[in-house]
Amino acid sequence: MASVSKPPAASKPSPVRTDKGDILDNGEDITRGGADELPADLDFPAGQSSILSKTIELQPMHIYKAHWQIFAPTFVICFLYLAGWVILFILGKSGDSLARLFIVVLAVGVPILFAYAFLRYQTISIEIFDKYLRYHSGWPKADPVVIPYALIKNADFSKNLTGRLFGGGTVTLQLDPEKFISIADVEKTSEARKNITAMIK
Repeated sequence: MASVSKPPAASKPSPVRTDKGDILDNGEDITRGGADELPADLDFPAGQSSILSKTIELQPMHIYKAHWQIFAPTFVICFLYLAGWVILFILGKSGDSLARLFIVVLAVGVPILFAYAFLRYQTISIEIFDKYLRYHSGWPKADPVVIPYALIKNADFSKNLTGRLFGGGTVTLQLDPEKFISIADVEKTSEARKNITAMIK
């Protein structure tokens, strides 16, 4: 009697490496990093869920990073304290307690502020994909957040005085009438708003 061979077992889909270096199996929930930032009572529309489609897009259509204006407060503080110390030095009061305070701020405070700004500058981003938006509001937040476009009702931007001078600003995503997500110190805010709006309509 001829033996009947068993059909080969279906192979498990191979994992996919995202552009962020994460290894994700098909169908895995990719909102896990930072999903707690979304409102807990926010319901996904019909046909949508936190588990996006099995096709994980590796390259975003548009990327917006942090604007260099994020360093402006550190530069201003450094300039003011340095100018104050120079004035005291000219007046012959460089040994006073106030002058020593200025030195401490310049030697300790300014490097800490610069490190904080640098970490935020390296991590702030808005990435526009075909089916969803991924953003990182910056350090100390650990992971980016993924939002399907069906959840975004509107997108807008605003600029404070520093933004009006140098060009950066805050991109705001409206999820519900009273629920907003803001990503500050972003470059090209007007262009980002335009491209996000085009995806949600």
